[in-house]
Amino acid sequence: MIQYPAKVLLAFGEAIKGNEKIEAWLMENGFSELIAFKYAIANDKRAKNWLMKNKFPHWLACSEFIDDDQKAGKWLEEHNYDVLIRLAQLSRKNKTAELWLQHHGHREFIYLGNLLAAYIDQIEFDMGDVHRSPFS
Repeated sequence: MIQYPAKVLLAFGEAIKGNEKIEAWLMENGFSELIAFKYAIANDKRAKNWLMKNKFPHWLACSEFIDDDQKAGKWLEEHNYDVLIRLAQLSRKNKTAELWLQHHGHREFIYLGNLLAAYIDQIEFDMGDVHRSPFS
């Protein structure tokens, strides 16, 4: 996995929270894969295709594992993406994953995992909102 500076991961957290300026900055400064990952979690097919085409299968697998695709989790495990496995698990509120990340010194991924959990909750709420059109 590519190592990201802490400030990039913190910026990604802001993008998850909806900061469009930070999202644009990440896109313009060589971190498009993080934004594609965010949209892949929301089941954006173009983002998923972009991740594969641009050689970021680990981020695609993480988004699929978040969505409970066990094959994706197995792929992450086979390729030693332990941090992404725990990020996916934490984004689904698995506190054991949070403890693992803490024990291994990945505080920035704890931060991201908790933000992703809120992001996923919002996506799922929006999908279930009978007053919201899927075509809006």
